[in-house]
Amino acid sequence: MQVNEAIRSAFDKHNYELLGEIGRGGMGVVYLGQHRKLGRRVALKTLTPDRSTKENSIRRFHREAKTFAQIRHPNIANLFEFEDQGAVQFLALEYVEGTDLERERRKRRKWKYDEVAEIIAKLSDALDHTHKKGILHRDIKPGNILIEKNTNRVVLTDFGLAKGDQDESLTAAGFAVGTPAYMAPEQITDQFGLKPDGRADLFSLGTVAYEMLTHKHPFLASDDLNTMRNIVNGKVTPLRDVDPAIPPELAWILENMMEKDPKNRVPDAATLSQRLNTWLAKFRSGEGGFTPTTPVPYTPLTPAPTSRASGSTPQQAPSPTPARMPIGLIIGIVIGGVVLLGVGVAIGVVLFK
Repeated sequence: MQVNEAIRSAFDKHNYELLGEIGRGGMGVVYLGQHRKLGRRVALKTLTPDRSTKENSIRRFHREAKTFAQIRHPNIANLFEFEDQGAVQFLALEYVEGTDLERERRKRRKWKYDEVAEIIAKLSDALDHTHKKGILHRDIKPGNILIEKNTNRVVLTDFGLAKGDQDESLTAAGFAVGTPAYMAPEQITDQFGLKPDGRADLFSLGTVAYEMLTHKHPFLASDDLNTMRNIVNGKVTPLRDVDPAIPPELAWILENMMEKDPKNRVPDAATLSQRLNTWLAKFRSGEGGFTPTTPVPYTPLTPAPTSRASGSTPQQAPSPTPARMPIGLIIGIVIGGVVLLGVGVAIGVVLFK
């Protein structure tokens, strides 16, 4: 394992023994380390050497550290330490021993429906926590969702693209932020006249759920450009067309997460969590059915001066199945009508005779 000497020296200075490399991406590398005095294993995240000297990358890295410092939730990786030594910056994060959802999804042939609902519900709780603090993740995807070995705890990580409602933009005009295959339409186009908010994270999470249930990506094309076109303009194949055994109520909840127009989407993470947990309780008890509660209007990250968010509309629950009359009752009504008609005719004849 080749490691930049400056990085190795920085880890050593802070009592971290380098054990190996966990993974790397376009902007950073994550190493497995262990604190010599505490005996605690950590994920040590650094910028790649070419990024460590770029002002924009350094600012994003600092923003990620501040974001992690603001949030504490059982389904979000914890930050233990942040160091900036000029040429070297690193985050010491909670090490989650296990796998990520992308690898787990490829390994499994099929997820149980309630397993998927439970995972998405827990991630909804995590997003509710961050959204209420004014923080958007902006890069929800299977590779950023970890599943802990033995406990099956679900952990959301990698806030490298996260943005708070008070943060300045670090993205050049005309550029979209996120992983193309998991972006929401409003991250790609302004055709809805709305800036991305918490509902964009929920769209991305809905895409993840769709993939888990069907082993098919709802928008994936031959390249990023056509994938993004599908996200904005393409139609999603209904879940039950792919797998008719998916419970209809669960399908409605998840498909509602992927509505193109944010105003028609589930309004916030708290509402999504409530819907999924309500369905889970009934499904696991054998009741099966689902009756959505009246959804609340979307509350923006920064409360608007008015009492209601502009443009937000209540969600519509699936239309209930029309009730059917017993056939005996229908026949009785018909016979009764004929008898009454005959009586009426008789009375008319007598009156006008």
